[in-house]
Amino acid sequence: MNVKNDRLSQLLEDALFCLKLTEENRKIAGQYLESGQRPDPSADGTTELLSRVEYQDFALLGPSEREACLDGCQALREEREEELLGRYVRFAAAVGGASAVYVLVRHRNEDWLLRWLTKEQRAAFWAEMYAHEASTLQQGRLSVLFSMGKKDPEALVRAMELCRGREDAAKMLLTGIWLCCMSLDAVENDRTEALSGWLEQRILERLPEIFGINTMPDAELSELRDYILHTQGNVPFPEEIRKILRGRTGSSDQLALLTGCAYLSLGHRESFRTALKLLAAADQEAGRNCFPGICRYMADAEWFERHRKFLMEELPISLADWARWGIKERLADIWRSVFTQYPAAIAEVTEGLDLWTYDRLLETAGRQDPALYEQLYDLERYRRKAAEELITHFETNGEAARKYFLGEAELSDILPFVKEWRKNVSGIYGYKNNRLELLRDDPKMQPLYRRAVAMEGLLMHGAWFRFYMFDSEESDFGGLLTVREIGDIFRIFQEEQVPVLYQLDVLACIHEYCHEAADQEAFQKECVEALDQRIGVWGEAYKKAALQGAAMTRIFCILTMDRHGQEYKDALLACAGDSSRQVQQVLLSVYSGHREWEPEMKAMLASRKQKERQMAVWVLKEWGAEQYRAELEAALQKEKNKKIAEYLEKLLGAEQEIVDLEQLTRNCLKNGGRQKVQWAFQEPYEKIHTKGGTEVSEDYLKAIMACYAFMNVPGISGDAGKLADALDQAELSVCMRELFRRWLEAGAEAKKKWVLYAASIHGGEEIIPLLHEQIKELPGKFRGALAVEAVKALALNGSSPALLLVDQIARKFKYRQVKKGAADALAGAAAQLGISREELEDRIVPDLGFDERMERTFDYGSRRFTVRLTLSLEAEVYGEDGKRLKNLPSPGKQDDPEKAEAANHAFKQMKKQLKTVAAGQKLRMEQVLLTGRSWEADRWRALFVSNPVMHPFAAGLIWGVYEDGVLKAAFRYMEDGSFNTREEEPFAFPQTGTIGLVHPVELAEEERAAWAGQLSDYEITQPVEQLSRPVFGPTEEERSRTELARFKGRLVNALSLSGKLTRQGWNKGPVGDNGEYCTFYREDGRTGVRLSFSGCGITAEHMEVAVYGAVFYRPGTDTDQKGREETCALGEVSPRYFSEIALQLGACLD
Repeated sequence: MNVKNDRLSQLLEDALFCLKLTEENRKIAGQYLESGQRPDPSADGTTELLSRVEYQDFALLGPSEREACLDGCQALREEREEELLGRYVRFAAAVGGASAVYVLVRHRNEDWLLRWLTKEQRAAFWAEMYAHEASTLQQGRLSVLFSMGKKDPEALVRAMELCRGREDAAKMLLTGIWLCCMSLDAVENDRTEALSGWLEQRILERLPEIFGINTMPDAELSELRDYILHTQGNVPFPEEIRKILRGRTGSSDQLALLTGCAYLSLGHRESFRTALKLLAAADQEAGRNCFPGICRYMADAEWFERHRKFLMEELPISLADWARWGIKERLADIWRSVFTQYPAAIAEVTEGLDLWTYDRLLETAGRQDPALYEQLYDLERYRRKAAEELITHFETNGEAARKYFLGEAELSDILPFVKEWRKNVSGIYGYKNNRLELLRDDPKMQPLYRRAVAMEGLLMHGAWFRFYMFDSEESDFGGLLTVREIGDIFRIFQEEQVPVLYQLDVLACIHEYCHEAADQEAFQKECVEALDQRIGVWGEAYKKAALQGAAMTRIFCILTMDRHGQEYKDALLACAGDSSRQVQQVLLSVYSGHREWEPEMKAMLASRKQKERQMAVWVLKEWGAEQYRAELEAALQKEKNKKIAEYLEKLLGAEQEIVDLEQLTRNCLKNGGRQKVQWAFQEPYEKIHTKGGTEVSEDYLKAIMACYAFMNVPGISGDAGKLADALDQAELSVCMRELFRRWLEAGAEAKKKWVLYAASIHGGEEIIPLLHEQIKELPGKFRGALAVEAVKALALNGSSPALLLVDQIARKFKYRQVKKGAADALAGAAAQLGISREELEDRIVPDLGFDERMERTFDYGSRRFTVRLTLSLEAEVYGEDGKRLKNLPSPGKQDDPEKAEAANHAFKQMKKQLKTVAAGQKLRMEQVLLTGRSWEADRWRALFVSNPVMHPFAAGLIWGVYEDGVLKAAFRYMEDGSFNTREEEPFAFPQTGTIGLVHPVELAEEERAAWAGQLSDYEITQPVEQLSRPVFGPTEEERSRTELARFKGRLVNALSLSGKLTRQGWNKGPVGDNGEYCTFYREDGRTGVRLSFSGCGITAEHMEVAVYGAVFYRPGTDTDQKGREETCALGEVSPRYFSEIALQLGACLD
């Protein structure tokens, strides 16, 4: 087979092998796929060769064989082997008929192959795809078959002939649809008689399958078949038949198929009516009640209306069940007709409805039938349903909560359960937010609403108060709560007798959902103002809350009491020992504003509590340390805490450089340092020596670890660095990797996260893959925060491979939290160097030991090998004789053992690093195509020409000179160091200006063709797709619009969409309080894009969703009160950015 490459050829051969073709079919496949014979359209896409194939049922192939066939198809599609792909599709369809769908179509994505199929082949494929599952036996899926049956019924008959496999569900479905179309046209002839008879027989034969194979005695099965064949007229359903069906459950898919076929064939035989009765009874006895839906959605509404009287009056389905189904499906004419004819069913049906369904029922009745509304509405029933709904996610003691909501219990009765509820009851559940809004607006429901608000407060659901409680036309969604609204919350709490301390903690919870610093500051002011209005009544509670409440509660109370400083002086001073950094900052500000409390601050220097002494030192520093030198020096003499003593030394200018490593070791182990790291010394470590060869003590190693263990914010420790610098670095790295292993075995406690930093900083390059493994695994174990710490630690390793890996994670990683952590770590490293992150990324690209000729020598002592880097970033090995070798040989007996082992190890490390570097730099180039990043000419030379690892990107891609972002001239770098144009004329590389990667959208078609021809002549494969990259632009109609709507209406699997977009660098949008998100976005410098869709839950991404539009915007700009960024007209978006986004969305949505 004439295909582009060996891999593609192998995949295609594997696919043909897995088809398990007969000898004759193998011969035909070889001739047909090898030939240039094109099918004759006039012959319906068939050829003389294909007419000789032998039928084979591909449904009998195993899963692995099917996958291999599908992989072959996919490879042909990806390589755009259109002619060969068309022949492969036609051949498989000719051999397998309908069953070819199993080796051609993955995930029911069949649109791409329809152009190569005849009309009847398409129909057979559709039938085979949809006939086996209840979820696909619906008119929405089957509409193409119904349309074909009405316009060209003969095509369906021919399609039936293609359904020749052992499994005939597809043929049954086609037959049912054909009979339905014949009924619509009132056609009866010999063919309808024959096909209806065949379908009747197949329904009878497949009857056992709806109960599970071999589960029914022959005698009982015979009774069921006799009932179908011999029952005439509208007679009551026999109890003896119902007894046979009772308690039997089986396949809902088989039930849907038989029901659908019988339903579509109504009017042709009486047996189809009786079959439907039996199938309806079987569905009822199985407890499913899905039968009405099968009938309603199998065909269009007209067909259902034609047979509705029969379905509702003759089937053994109660009117109450029809009403329930009608309510569920929002078919008002169904339930209204039931309730009108049978009013007694109202109580029976409505009692079992959930509240939202009951709401919808009442709303529709109120609009269409006020008299019926009065019969349906029951206040007590409504209250009970609301209470049941509100306790949906109470895993424990839900009955106590229900009684409280209904007023059958007091608040004091449920307080013992609050602590447990806070752990188990999520703030994100169902339609809670909308339900509370409805209760709020219903005058009859005010007592229930107030108790629901009180419960939200007890459960600390701050998001609801922040975003939903006051979400009305007068208050924009997400608006900050005002003093008045905080007062409204307090009034409800007081009416419900919520204890004051609980009320205060609610404010802290609301504050958690103020994500911007400006919002936090504004809300804090509103809270303090609201609390100050109540200080006369709640003052004592503030004193208690300032010591016992949540951190923000303490801050609110401290700031409120500070408004009346002298009155609350003792209470404020009692807070000095607070352990929260945030609270300490507030206290420092408060105390610093009261110079009259100087005696108390001096006295606090001698406090027995460490935090209070620290606070006193801070305050005196604010007032001027020199004024209090005597007091501070006296405090220093007595201070036992290492951190406070060091702070005082710095403050008083008494810090001296410690050069004696033994003294430094003792200092680092003070104040419990030895005990802090003792857990890591249950077993001894390998011996460690100084660079001079002297063995160091275990305490020396403990001191290094203790330096990190004492750090509040882990990072680089100066003292640890001094101690480590004196040691043999290889031995120290082994020891630190062992520390890392012991930490993992002990459960990787977050409070000992300092191990990550110690291991990364001193663990050498060998620690990198170990850290990387944890970075990948931890988020999946709900330990994303620890994974972020691991990324930050990795960035401090100091080696280029580590920073390259962090860069790779920042560009492409499954978990957004870790991806952002990596970006922050790189930004932090760049800031320390005083350069941009992009410049840092340039600096950390290693040369991997290759010289400017792109060669590196590996010395085995007795022989040497040269490794050359190719333009495709592959390492080729050459011996001393210049011959190419498959790989670097293993060390031999004649080689120097030490040199050979070291060289062999270095080669393996180089290959691993090369793979990582190549992948990372390809991602960078993809990003450059998107963003249009450029380099100063001299920096471009240094990065792409001088660095051998980047050399292939210089030689394999088309570059350009840019002025103000506009391409002025394109050029290519030649392997001999020169530059040329697309006409292969010499190009004068500019000494100044900016160089960027050309995007094909910037080139005319003839320019792209010329460059592509030049690369082909030189046999150069581009390292990233550039010239062959599809380009897109806005149409004239789209240019003035702000929404890219060309993908609107696509139905896709949410999980698949999420996976594809995040792999492309997109992020999930914000998650609402109901646990759902409805956007994806990405931001690239000054431009961002947001894709909207119908939304899905973060734990329910398996559902199908509808795609809406994409909007481009400028990050960081606000144009309205809801914080929406300034949007761009599509014509204003950079052409390359628009093209890349359209390409990404197309790849993810097609």
